[in-house]
Amino acid sequence: MTTRRYPTALTAPSQQDPHAIRLGIGWVQQQLQPDQQALVWTPDKPSLMEHPPLAAFARANASMTPRTRTARWSGGPVLAGWPTTDELAELADDRRVSALCVIPHGTLDEVAAWAAATAAVQLGAEAAQASPQAALDPVVVQGLETLTVMVNHANQLAGSSDRRDAVAVLTTLHRGGYALTPAAVYAWALAHGWPARGAQRLREMCNRLSGGHTLRAAGADRCLRPDILQHWQQGAAGGGG
Repeated sequence: MTTRRYPTALTAPSQQDPHAIRLGIGWVQQQLQPDQQALVWTPDKPSLMEHPPLAAFARANASMTPRTRTARWSGGPVLAGWPTTDELAELADDRRVSALCVIPHGTLDEVAAWAAATAAVQLGAEAAQASPQAALDPVVVQGLETLTVMVNHANQLAGSSDRRDAVAVLTTLHRGGYALTPAAVYAWALAHGWPARGAQRLREMCNRLSGGHTLRAAGADRCLRPDILQHWQQGAAGGGG
């Protein structure tokens, strides 16, 4: 599996660092190539217009919101202001993006996994501290490694067979009593080459399990070997199998 890599950067939250937007603009300008156009992404137009420097930069280049995601833009570096985890996942996987700088909300929790996985450059003042990530049990890691090999990552975990495999692996671990902390699973997936949208779908499935829901997919009970949990346990203990 190959994963797209491009320069990334992270500012402090704009309400914490008054220079955050200016630093983000400067970084994006440095990444801009002659045949490219910079893009300013914001959750809505008011969020853009209440920051005059950001609005001016958008007017000189291009702007987009979730409602105008089909706007004409040929590609280049992106300055993303205050995206949610879902929105960041979509931006991160957009093939037109050649560099990505994020201005986060008041905490880093929604972007910390992405920033760590992409080794994002920190711009300016220290950002707010993200909540500590729960460590994954080694058996869970074994299961996720199996799933990583099984699925076609180009499908972003949306294909029926990929969802079946994910349901099988996550359900087996859950029934085995292993914690599937959604944020930690998401961070692991990003750090191990999963596309951002696929990692986010994996996180959503873990959220459903944590909320007491049952994951279902046709054939999920037959796509893994019967002793797979024991196999993962042996692998986590350093044994063969």
